[in-house]
Amino acid sequence: MESFVQATSVCMDGVGVLIMGKSGSGKSMMALALIEQGACLIADDVTYIKEENGVLYAYPDEKMKGCIEARGIGILTGLKSCDQKVKIAYGIELVDGDIERLPQEQTFGEYLGCRIPVFKMNKNEKYLPTLVKIAGKIVLKRISLLSVD
Repeated sequence: MESFVQATSVCMDGVGVLIMGKSGSGKSMMALALIEQGACLIADDVTYIKEENGVLYAYPDEKMKGCIEARGIGILTGLKSCDQKVKIAYGIELVDGDIERLPQEQTFGEYLGCRIPVFKMNKNEKYLPTLVKIAGKIVLKRISLLSVD
């Protein structure tokens, strides 16, 4: 099964992350910040997704591969991009306003029958790229969360 999602996506540590949010929320800028720190671009603004054997994969539109919009500058080309489909491990939803300081439970998104963890983050957070990387380490079980019961 194939479809698309309104999201920018990058690959870090061998897995993909969907960066979601309203128009103008900073999806592309977040991706650019992560690319500057070693990530590779999968797709900007529209990410094509495919389900294979219960696993969700992302890939770009072939014409837009390696391209990303930088508001106020234009469409950038030639960025480090992924050469093949990438397994999506988690999503980030960029939101306005306050978010729960200590969320009580993990939230999930479902795409083509595949469930992935989704972390809500304030789009204006000063250290947002670092938090996106930390979320990936949690999903990959390289670090864990303290249970607060």
